[in-house]
Amino acid sequence: DKYDFDKTLQKSTMFSPKTLYLNDTTSKFFHLLVQGLSYEEISEQINMSINSVRYYIKILYKELGVKNKASVILMYQNGDII
Repeated sequence: DKYDFDKTLQKSTMFSPKTLYLNDTTSKFFHLLVQGLSYEEISEQINMSINSVRYYIKILYKELGVKNKASVILMYQNGDII
């Protein structure tokens, strides 16, 4: 019936509740991490001190609710981050 159709349409057009959107800063660090770069390599690539890189990556981990790089990569592979 119409009610079931509306519910199906609504579900198909909504984003997954697990999908996360990152701001520009955390997004930059996220993309460098999923490329497999080390903190030192990130530091060199974006011309930032390694301590600053560590600081921003800790913020990224906190936003994502993870504790390590492997978890970030897994979230990326699962499509949980846009």
